[in-house]
Amino acid sequence: MFSDRGAYKATGRGNPRTRLSRLGPLESLILEYAVEVAESFTPSDVVVYARRKHGVKLDRRRVYDALQRLVRRGVLTRSGRGWYRLSDSVDLTSRDVKLKKARERLLDYALASSRATRSDRKDSDLMAVARVLVGCGVVGCGVVRVHGRGGDLVSFFFEVAYAYYVLGCVLRGLEGHLRALGYSARFVERVRGVARGLALRVAGRDAVVGVHGRPGSRRRGLLPLAYAERLRFTELGVDVLVHEELPKIHLKVYTTESPYVQRAIPLTAWARY
Repeated sequence: MFSDRGAYKATGRGNPRTRLSRLGPLESLILEYAVEVAESFTPSDVVVYARRKHGVKLDRRRVYDALQRLVRRGVLTRSGRGWYRLSDSVDLTSRDVKLKKARERLLDYALASSRATRSDRKDSDLMAVARVLVGCGVVGCGVVRVHGRGGDLVSFFFEVAYAYYVLGCVLRGLEGHLRALGYSARFVERVRGVARGLALRVAGRDAVVGVHGRPGSRRRGLLPLAYAERLRFTELGVDVLVHEELPKIHLKVYTTESPYVQRAIPLTAWARY
């Protein structure tokens, strides 16, 4: 799983996409205790915690069985007779545990509210879900801008094609990482579905190909490509004229020299899927 630096930590066993996926409420409670309360604990500690914190009375044998399932998955390890702790290969924080629960509840709530107010899932419904789910801003009467550094149209086409295939790999890797953090496949698919539905709003829209980047022109429309033959511009790109509400995003895709080559500890930057 990725550490707080974004590096993938190799695991000794088990598929990292499934070790923390499809956890039941009892397993989730145990992880909550392991992350927020104590590094090492016994089944009785979890029973007491559940009663005092959540007012739930648990059977110690059921807790023991859940602990064994987590041990088999490689999520927990035995630190002594009757004692358990979070595995060193599992990079999990209390923020991960709480955020997962909150995000899944928010998505269910947003989608349910959307269906309750409309008979069909229109674009405005998806925009409302995105606002609730990730707190993204909204661009009114928006335009989608895909720009690269100044060059010719063939070079720009190459950069867009390269970014298209790289982003596909990144998308699949992030899906696997979210699964490894415990998000369900259903949740991940729904988030991608909302993004896809909003992105497809660009289909069939008018688009402008041109240049800009002269002083004071950043917020202006593109100029025809012919201008680049007489003046120097810093950017060439495409503006898709959606002219409706869009999620406010700014995503950078670029290449540069690697800052990881001289690190003492080699990092595996991505799980291979």
